[in-house]
Amino acid sequence: MNRFFSDIRFEVFLVLAICASIALALLSLFRSSALLEYLNLGFSLFFCMELGLRFAAAEKKAAYWKDFWPDWLASLPWEFMLMAFLPVLALPLAWLRLLRIPRVARILRLLSFGRSGLAQNIRYRLRRQMEKSLGRQLLLLGLVSLAILFSFGLAFKLMGGLPDYDDPFYFSLITLISSDSIFEVEDAPLLVKSLTLLLAFLGIVLFNGLLIALVVSKTGEFYEGLRRGRGAVMEKNHLVLLGWRPSAAYFLRELDAHCRKEGERLTVLVLAAEGDAEASPLETDYRYLDIVLRRGLPYQARCLEELSLARARAIFLLGDDDPRQSESLVIKSLLTIRGLLEDAGRSEWPALLLNLPEGRAEGLLTGLCPPSCLSFDPLFYSAKILGSVLREPALLPIFEELFSFRGSEFYLCSCPALAGRSFESLPGSVEGLQILALERGGKMFLGMPGALVLERSDRLLVLGSSKRRSTALLNKHARQAGRRSASPALPVFQLKPPEPTALKTAIFGINRELPSILEELEKHNSDIYVYADISEAEFRRAHHMLCKRDAPAGLRYHSRASLLSGEESLPEGLERVLILAEEGKPGSDAGMIDADTLCRFLELRPLLEAGRGPAACRILLQILSPDSEEAIRAFPGLSFVIGPRIVGRLLGSCLSEMATEAIFRQIIQGGGIDIGLSPISMDPGKALSVAELARVAAGRGMAFLGLEREGFPILNPASTQTPLVGDRAILLYLSRIASGPG
Repeated sequence: MNRFFSDIRFEVFLVLAICASIALALLSLFRSSALLEYLNLGFSLFFCMELGLRFAAAEKKAAYWKDFWPDWLASLPWEFMLMAFLPVLALPLAWLRLLRIPRVARILRLLSFGRSGLAQNIRYRLRRQMEKSLGRQLLLLGLVSLAILFSFGLAFKLMGGLPDYDDPFYFSLITLISSDSIFEVEDAPLLVKSLTLLLAFLGIVLFNGLLIALVVSKTGEFYEGLRRGRGAVMEKNHLVLLGWRPSAAYFLRELDAHCRKEGERLTVLVLAAEGDAEASPLETDYRYLDIVLRRGLPYQARCLEELSLARARAIFLLGDDDPRQSESLVIKSLLTIRGLLEDAGRSEWPALLLNLPEGRAEGLLTGLCPPSCLSFDPLFYSAKILGSVLREPALLPIFEELFSFRGSEFYLCSCPALAGRSFESLPGSVEGLQILALERGGKMFLGMPGALVLERSDRLLVLGSSKRRSTALLNKHARQAGRRSASPALPVFQLKPPEPTALKTAIFGINRELPSILEELEKHNSDIYVYADISEAEFRRAHHMLCKRDAPAGLRYHSRASLLSGEESLPEGLERVLILAEEGKPGSDAGMIDADTLCRFLELRPLLEAGRGPAACRILLQILSPDSEEAIRAFPGLSFVIGPRIVGRLLGSCLSEMATEAIFRQIIQGGGIDIGLSPISMDPGKALSVAELARVAAGRGMAFLGLEREGFPILNPASTQTPLVGDRAILLYLSRIASGPG
């Protein structure tokens, strides 16, 4: 018996019977009919029989009464019982019918149906409907409205009694849309009033409730999708940054500064993974950049298809912080981009910057690597900058300005109006501009002596405040060239390229940049000492694993623990000390890594200062987070390089002027075109201008960038400015370490 009562089919039948009995009970309150009386009595007897059978089948009678007493209260025919057993009361029939109102309590039985499998299935279908598109939901809402409209219109037609309305269906329509119709049925029968109120209530639920809820819900989903970085992008001539790394924030700041200088706006599309929280506030951080943030992975075609890659100006694949995954991620992303661009029928590809070592993409993808690909390895640049600054600390502020859009930067400018002019006549001749080299056919001629004549297709490498202003100054100089007199004779003074210096250097720690730093120091025949917490055999294996070559033969390896314990001592005459940031696991917090670097410096500080004094040995720390800058400034004379910041600035410069990447690559490492500082020696009492310095430097195969005064660079000084005693010239020159292009 209990199985029968719990059967889903009986539950459905019982729910329908309850709904029918409630409808009859309410209808009998307004209309007198013998049929209604018999039907009400029949429902009461049916429910009493059903409840009696449940009582007979119940194992625990007390629990039964606890659950079903409201059903008994609602099911008993109270009006018939009072008329049969207490006729002396002689209550009016209308009053007795009020006793049928408790039958509404039987709707509590719906709670049992709500726990059934059928109800759960219905709720599931409703949720599925809510997940569908707005159009399909509106279609379903329209069908439900038509069904309600037809049902009530038919009911009004059968009942009649509608004042001023010949068409009951039209009356149903305006009542469903607007509840004002309830004021037009004041004189209608009670049943018509009740149906009108019910229809108006349904209209409020459907249109003021469900319809608004659907629109608001879908609008909320739309904005939530935008907030989470979803949706197609319809841009053109924009930059695309695939991935997110610490240097990306500095890169965007440099682009923002570049746009401010050049008076333009630039759209940058950033595709970051869901977990990159640092990329979330990008849209509000910049004034001259329009940042579009999207979430996804750079090797997934469905994510890349939404980025308008075919119409982009340049695409940069940043890769991953984990070096073991970064290369494979960049390669797969490049192949995916290649397929999408070919499907788009793009004849000219946007510039592609890959976070890979130089030549790696061409080696792995022979015949598949697009011609517009350019490798940009942040580890290489970070290591080479560290090596250069370790040799000459005064280069750090120079790099900071050259690699950013604050001050003067490198630009390649075209000026066909200068065709036919001798290149040697240009350096020092344009106020506000330093002309450094000439580019012809992809080859760079640095400070080339002799009568090298400019052609219309040549470009000039200049040091200026902005590309727009530099081009304007060159054109102005070309217009005025015919009215200029011959250049005066230059005074005699000494200006020589810097000589390679061998320094005794100690490096503490191991990270991915170490092999490139050692390579840079080895070019200058430096004495290198490495201190770490692993054995020498482990160090040499790690070095070979990082760069696929052996450590320099003259390198001396020592245990850091032996040094701190006093078993060993620092070498005499130590000139440079570099403390590397040991990054640990990928994704490690940069601030905690810097804290560890600072603690290792404090451990070494007594040893470094003992018997030498802080000025005898220059100390350089590698820092990863700008937040650590203030803590390090507590130690006067301590130099530091924030790797992600300077690499991000360099990347910003390269993306705004792609051709300068090859120049930057050379000047941060020994060999080819180098940057250095040279003393200025001349006869006492003879004045010397910056313009004369620039012309003499060009005549000796060098390019003049500016002056170094008391440790601070003055790049692109005014032509009439006079160097002071003790100033050094900042020069680009062909290194004697190894021959380079041009």
